[in-house]
Amino acid sequence: MLKHAITMAAVAGLVLALAPAGTAELVYEGFDCVDGDGNPVAGGTKLDGLEGATSFGWDDGGFSSQTHDNMTYATSTLSFGSGNTALVTASGRMLSTHPGGQEYNQRAYRGLDETITGTFYGSYLWKVEDAIGDIGRAENSVDVGSTIGTEIHRWGSSLGRITGTGFGSANNSGVTDNPSDTIMALYTVTNVGGSSGPITAKQWFLNSAQFDNFRADGLTEAELDAAGLGRDSDQVMQRASVTESSPGSWPTFGPSEELFIQIYRGSNAETHVVALDEMRWGNTSLDDVTPIIPEPATLALLGLGAAGTLLARRRRR
Repeated sequence: MLKHAITMAAVAGLVLALAPAGTAELVYEGFDCVDGDGNPVAGGTKLDGLEGATSFGWDDGGFSSQTHDNMTYATSTLSFGSGNTALVTASGRMLSTHPGGQEYNQRAYRGLDETITGTFYGSYLWKVEDAIGDIGRAENSVDVGSTIGTEIHRWGSSLGRITGTGFGSANNSGVTDNPSDTIMALYTVTNVGGSSGPITAKQWFLNSAQFDNFRADGLTEAELDAAGLGRDSDQVMQRASVTESSPGSWPTFGPSEELFIQIYRGSNAETHVVALDEMRWGNTSLDDVTPIIPEPATLALLGLGAAGTLLARRRRR
């Protein structure tokens, strides 16, 4: 009887511990890069040709005659959130270095390994890591597939926008980020892969304190839509929304398409470095594309479950 009780306790502990970690996240790029032979690479290695545990590998975008040697891999990750709402991250990040004094475009591509239909949920991190003076016009475009795009801008009063096939574009409203902030972009698009009906696309930009606040009880569109605009923890930094009731076509996401990253700067931008990291896409919820590190109580239950299983095995001998 005791043996069965111990076994059931072990199973219960494992189930409770593992349940919060379950995720329906479908596509992930954490820039945990290796070379074509699977070997670790040094920081500063050109992104072109690198692969990762969760990607098909990166290709040089080849925009005009401009060099893309400045889109490189860095060995440490961008962190985001804190405590029980710290974002789960991989080992590296992508860096894009602007040499300053010229209009400059850089592009990189990687394949997509899953198909997403229905409502699309996405997230990624961005940060200007090193800026000298005014960076001028800095635009980061992350286009997923060929038809869903999100942009973060920083120049003058210009803010980000969400754009794509079938639903046009919507400019963000809100406040600009501070130069040292890491920002999370969250976005949703409905009716992906559809053939009839309306499309709604939304986007929100959050700083770390805002993510901690909203993620603690689960991210919901209703809360993000109702929040004020600003830098306080109960606000969101930027927000956009657009609905197309009679689209001419519908956005798609699948293996025949690519993740396309473009970094654009105007001619008045000075030397600076932009980092991108932790790109996630799924079709279930905003929580599933923003996984957080299990809290200590959850880890304790996992340890209890493992210990109970081991004790039960010993008693069978």
